[in-house]
Amino acid sequence: MVGVAAFLEDAAIRRTLSNIYDWVTHGSILVADFDGEALESYPAVIAILADAGEPYHMRRPADIEPLLDRWELSADGIQPVDTWRNPEAEPPDQTFMYGCTASKPAP
Repeated sequence: MVGVAAFLEDAAIRRTLSNIYDWVTHGSILVADFDGEALESYPAVIAILADAGEPYHMRRPADIEPLLDRWELSADGIQPVDTWRNPEAEPPDQTFMYGCTASKPAP
């Protein structure tokens, strides 16, 4: 689920991820990204997106985890994409994109 979550309401994401979970086999891995809060610093961009007529949803990790529902979040958790799996990297001042992986565990 990469590149689409910003344009979906929470209920649509939950429903989609739940349907995918039901369709895939145990051991499957989900890769997802979610637009972070960095665009809050760019009101002109938010206005352009609003003028396009589609809602644009920025999310923080605390907003993202409940959307995964039955998916089991990996030990990496939800991280800024710019520093994904790089513990030595400086955390970004602003996060444009969060990423995560999650799995459908074995029965």
